[in-house]
Amino acid sequence: MKKILALLLALCLVLGIVSAALAAAGAPKITKQPVSATTDKNGKVTFSIKVKNAKAITWYFINPANGEEITARNISKLFKGLKVANPNGTNLTLKKVPQEMHNWSLYCHLTGNGYHINSDIVQLKVYGMPDDEVITPEPASASDVQADPAAVTPEPVTATPEPASVSDVQAEPAAVTPQPAPASDTQPEGFAETPAPEDPFHNAEDDALLSEATRQITISAQDLILCPLDARGNPLEDQQASTLTFEGADNANVEVRSENPVKYWVINGIRIEPIGANVNAFILKNVTTDLTISAQFDLASQTPAAELDTSIQCQVTCTGCSFTYLAGGLKSVASGSVPSGATIIVLADNRDAAQSGYRINGGEAEQTGKLSFRLTITEDTVITLP
Repeated sequence: MKKILALLLALCLVLGIVSAALAAAGAPKITKQPVSATTDKNGKVTFSIKVKNAKAITWYFINPANGEEITARNISKLFKGLKVANPNGTNLTLKKVPQEMHNWSLYCHLTGNGYHINSDIVQLKVYGMPDDEVITPEPASASDVQADPAAVTPEPVTATPEPASVSDVQAEPAAVTPQPAPASDTQPEGFAETPAPEDPFHNAEDDALLSEATRQITISAQDLILCPLDARGNPLEDQQASTLTFEGADNANVEVRSENPVKYWVINGIRIEPIGANVNAFILKNVTTDLTISAQFDLASQTPAAELDTSIQCQVTCTGCSFTYLAGGLKSVASGSVPSGATIIVLADNRDAAQSGYRINGGEAEQTGKLSFRLTITEDTVITLP
């Protein structure tokens, strides 16, 4: 009896130590939630999350047509041409995004130390698509994803083997492989229907140890133009955008431009004042961290006050684009009034539309290929993109 009591006490002690270790490790924690994003048709977009204590990360997409969930690793089987990078990392990148992915949702599933948690659900939208538009992918591609064992839970085998085969298997125990328990039997309550994460190839708590090949740098700008540079430092004009994502740390080179005179720049909250004349463009090379860039514009130098006739208000209407009139407080609007003689900045909704040029008051296409341009308004003006 004393030996049995001693064994029970030892077992309780071991269980207590294990429980304390798990409690000390703690559940995964999300320190920065992913956010919704919009991209061009066939464009590129990145969804990011910051976490602690996570041992494995899996991104899931939600089909808006039927609520089906598909892992990021398998989503490319559903959309032809779609490229997916880091499906099990903190920075999920999609390239050549088709318009059929408009209004799809996604979230990040984390596991670690016996816990399972999900991030916020965010949306992916494609420029030019109606907000309520849902396009169903081709059924043939969908069946490929359904057939993938990582996307759905396999149905239990119900076929009864022939007696002779059973005896053969029983005669050779080494050939019999035990079947794993269903996911619902091994996962905590509330996660019975969630597939197990795939390929936990790194500890998300220590992203600094990721290789340079998988590292990504995101640079975003507000009311500015970003233009990536090639290996020789030449601007890639056809890739102008307001947000750029670079893979690897050795090619994060970008030119930052403003269509308006700049009073000072703000980079990641740090104010930078040019010395001397206003500087409306600069180059950043070998960027090693995510950057958010904005600018304080010199409103007084945009348009001389003597040229403005505030007694005459001109109506500006944009289709397929928007305009900004900083002196009047109009930022990224589709329609509004400005005084005669005012200078506005016109910005296309996406690069593809800008390739055909802008039609101003029904005239010939101009400013072909430009993501944005400046325009002085002296009459009611209608600006359209095809």
